[in-house]
Amino acid sequence: MRIEIFGIVLAACVASCLAKCQRKEGDIAESYICEGISSLTELNVIPTLAQKITILNSKIPSLPADSFTRFSGTLNYLNITHSELEKIEDNAFARLSLLRELILDYNRIAEIRTGWIKDLRNLKVLRVWHNHIKLIEPEVFAHLPNLELLDIAYNQIDHCTPLEQLEKLDNLEIFYVTGNPWPLRCRPPVVFHLEHNHVQFIHNWGNDHILIEECLAHEFGAKWDDQILYKCVANHLGKLSVPPIVPAH
Repeated sequence: MRIEIFGIVLAACVASCLAKCQRKEGDIAESYICEGISSLTELNVIPTLAQKITILNSKIPSLPADSFTRFSGTLNYLNITHSELEKIEDNAFARLSLLRELILDYNRIAEIRTGWIKDLRNLKVLRVWHNHIKLIEPEVFAHLPNLELLDIAYNQIDHCTPLEQLEKLDNLEIFYVTGNPWPLRCRPPVVFHLEHNHVQFIHNWGNDHILIEECLAHEFGAKWDDQILYKCVANHLGKLSVPPIVPAH
């Protein structure tokens, strides 16, 4: 009898030790960390009452519809980082109305689509830095009225974000855009809008937006020709980088 009980206990211990999804010790919330998984079926060991789920260093190339629906009653934090995530199907985050933070850093996502963001109306934090994002669909921001932090840094966004879309983020407090090749001409109005609304705007543009405004106002052709605008700003930067001449005594 003792041998049988010992065998059952040992088997349970081995299964627990080999599991790739473990409860995070020391966290008051029902928090779980999964590392090295290759299928969402490996999340089946996580109770439906989980409040936080973190997936790290895994191989999850796509998220189908209803990927996390069984956690919809409690899940408020989801982090999928360094997991080769590339495709997110519409309704992948369906019914996650309690979700407050969605972190998808260091993956291969190419766009943020309305179809997978539409149920996240209570989201406060969206982080997607270090992906391959080129497109944010125009209606995305309309579905994120409570967003406080938006981090799209280090992606490939090379077009202006329309101000009428940014204006829908009424509660935005912090906006990270560093490392995106935004066109020069759309930078000044974005900076003005965010500063006017007291949004902390993290970028690597320096004070270029001031030079851009100067060139748009005074350089002939800059208002409609990007090459003229870029050349004008570059010339100003070149002049600013020249050390001052000290008169001889």
